[in-house]
Amino acid sequence: MPAEYIGGDQTTVDAYNQRLRERGIDRFDEAMHQAKVALAALEPFFKVSGDIDRWEITELDAARMLEEMNRAR
Repeated sequence: MPAEYIGGDQTTVDAYNQRLRERGIDRFDEAMHQAKVALAALEPFFKVSGDIDRWEITELDAARMLEEMNRAR
């Protein structure tokens, strides 16, 4: 984030930008967790291909899984 939007000295700006990156990682991690919980809840009815225990579900993985689920409906 540019310093003029944050205000304060360079230390304040650096700390803000660091926290912003950390929060982005936290949001990503939470989104991955929620997606895996949802896929696990579906497992008694439908199991998607691929490994949902990996650290990340890529965009290609997500598109493939969505296509599989749509075909199964």
